[in-house]
Amino acid sequence: MPRQPLADQELRTTRTRILREAAIIVGKSGISGLSMRVLAQRLGLTPGALYRYFPSKQEMLVSYWEDALRAVAERIDVIDCSEENSQSAIRQMLIAYAVFCLEDHDRFRLLFLEMEQDADFG
Repeated sequence: MPRQPLADQELRTTRTRILREAAIIVGKSGISGLSMRVLAQRLGLTPGALYRYFPSKQEMLVSYWEDALRAVAERIDVIDCSEENSQSAIRQMLIAYAVFCLEDHDRFRLLFLEMEQDADFG
């Protein structure tokens, strides 16, 4: 009997949980420490179950990067739409970027520091 398709909310919730745990692993061990097997174990899933949410490690990382970049872009867009003074807008955008980096150092590390060191994504 084929598996039932996941409800949209269940899919989003579980994917978010997977991405958060992946960030924790990368924050502690770098991209080279992230494997689907390790990730599944930490989540209490089988490695095969992870592939129901992400077809590959690379797709999981791309999804994570997209989500992080979207979060930074949203912060910058709010400033861009509300600040008329260009110099002030740039200053506020830089501060928003710095706050993002400090608030979520694991995501920052994965986005901007680990990428060059592990360009093949393991």
